[in-house]
Amino acid sequence: MGRLHGLTGHTWLRSCLFAVGLAALLSARALSVSAPPNDNFGNANVISSLPYSDLGVNVTLATTETGEPNPSCEGGDGFGVYNTVWYKYVASATTTVSASVIPTSLTGNVLSPFVAAYDGSSFDTFLEQGCQNAYRSPIYLAFPVTAGHTYYFQVGDRYGGSGTKAFDFHLALQVPANDFFPFANVISSLPYSDLGVNVTL
Repeated sequence: MGRLHGLTGHTWLRSCLFAVGLAALLSARALSVSAPPNDNFGNANVISSLPYSDLGVNVTLATTETGEPNPSCEGGDGFGVYNTVWYKYVASATTTVSASVIPTSLTGNVLSPFVAAYDGSSFDTFLEQGCQNAYRSPIYLAFPVTAGHTYYFQVGDRYGGSGTKAFDFHLALQVPANDFFPFANVISSLPYSDLGVNVTL
């Protein structure tokens, strides 16, 4: 077989196959980073039972929508509401629940998370139940819920800059804040006491 621009036919064919394979791989990777299905309020992930976890949520391409609320813990310090996703929970009992947002260890993750909880069924009827935020670190929010009420959780980034943004979301009946490793209580001096800690859940 003759040469094609300095390459043998076999080498040229292998080069073409490699290029096609590489293009397919890059395309697949590009497609894997897309807006989550619960990007919009109307498509909120439904939480049917507790405990609930949604792991490795990549919100890099998530958006905000017209009329989306700006919770009380955002907007007053130069930060805002970006790259949000939504979760819906109908309380089966009157109790206290806790929501946790933990930035993943994904390389280049720049997420500065916030979580806000609302009682209501639409942006116009929302009553905020609580809000927490942090700079590139885990957050924890506990608040009481009433049986039969519908609650929505707005989770996203408060910075709005470029870069990868991903997290793990957890919702459970109230557990101690240090139930998850990232929320470990810091013992700064001795002796140390932590009294009445209920670890039933």
